[in-house]
Amino acid sequence: MTTTSKLPEAFLKRIEKQFPAHFEAILKGFNSNLTTAIQHNFYTGKTSRVLPGNPFGEVLEERPNFAHDPHWHAGTYYVQEASSQHLYALVKQAIAHLDEPLVADFCAAPGGKSLTALNAMEGRGVLWSNEIISSRANVLRENISKWGHGNSIVSSCSTEDLAEMGAQFDLILVDAPCSGEGMFRRDQIAIDEWKPELPLLCAERQESILDNAVACLRPGAYLLYSTCTMAQEENQDQVRRLVHRYGMNVISLEDQNWGVFQLSEGALFTPGAQRGEGLFFCLMQKPEGNEMGLHVAQKKGIALMSKKAKLEVQAHLPQVNLEGHELFESSAHVRAIPEHMLPLLSIAKQLRIPILQAGFALGVEKSGKWIPAHELAILKAQKADLPEVALDYEQAITYLMLNDPKVEGKGWTIATFEGSRLGWLKCIGNRNNNYYPKQWKLRKGIE
Repeated sequence: MTTTSKLPEAFLKRIEKQFPAHFEAILKGFNSNLTTAIQHNFYTGKTSRVLPGNPFGEVLEERPNFAHDPHWHAGTYYVQEASSQHLYALVKQAIAHLDEPLVADFCAAPGGKSLTALNAMEGRGVLWSNEIISSRANVLRENISKWGHGNSIVSSCSTEDLAEMGAQFDLILVDAPCSGEGMFRRDQIAIDEWKPELPLLCAERQESILDNAVACLRPGAYLLYSTCTMAQEENQDQVRRLVHRYGMNVISLEDQNWGVFQLSEGALFTPGAQRGEGLFFCLMQKPEGNEMGLHVAQKKGIALMSKKAKLEVQAHLPQVNLEGHELFESSAHVRAIPEHMLPLLSIAKQLRIPILQAGFALGVEKSGKWIPAHELAILKAQKADLPEVALDYEQAITYLMLNDPKVEGKGWTIATFEGSRLGWLKCIGNRNNNYYPKQWKLRKGIE
């Protein structure tokens, strides 16, 4: 927690000028205690203590040690700032009339808003999540893998590269890099790095990202813009620019009793007031009939597995439903790709956009033996009837540390904890080979 005495003086003066009637209440929010919130996975159930606007969101009374909770490692829930979880309702609103929505998250790492979108999509359509910074893109890929919905694409490229795709998406989320003022009470680094000119510098970068996003929207589609700052240059001014330049229509926020500041262009959560941090957001719609060079893509260029090869893979996994999927053999695994994802992947291949992950991995054949993929073990979109063994808490922590949990079984078996699937074991005689991903290893056990 920070206090107003630590906040930059120039920032305080601007906030007082920007919100004169609410200045004292905003300061009180900055001085309030921090809270911890989580978002439950759509496939693992809602919570009884929901956040307004998100039936899967929950504010915790205290912060546990998430690293020692097997459910967190299994993707049963995700630790996510409370204010941003309200965007669930706006995603639902934008895609309500679509059977197979195409949704994109342009600035996606570490992945919280992508997971919110996947929850709102309820297994329908495709989510394309992009992060330009490769190290952050790997974190994004991990979080989406653990969420286990199986209908996502992860890429790492610039938004300029994505703009070359032409109008494609029904909804694009842009949680733009910003000056971070809404995170001041949580993040001392954001305070240390802030300077009066920072909002304007951030706004310049945001403009190109937003222009590229508009270029990727089909006519009549939606743009959900958000920042974790309170600066007008990065918030209302950006919306006004899009309205003026592209004719974007601002969608009024229905009275959701969220406790936000209703602005002429969007709405604003202030730190502490809703037990979350600062967040600006605005839902906009692109005008109908504003065609911007839609690419008509076929499956051309994607080396899909033959029907015969697909049947051979299916023979290894008779419990897995691959209807509506094509199979693609990557350098590491055979992956199952939803058929309606193929045109997007074809465009990406033609434009040489680097795809880190698509669909879900099934496994790989090595030296005549089938090795199932970790993504298959934690896939939540379908509960395939695969062999399981239940671990107690100490065994689960042992498993997550890549050690042998000492359980009885035979052959390939999924280790579970209280119903959450953790990953594969191969039970051989009196030992278990642990196939949990090495890069996700829990480094420190229970003390």
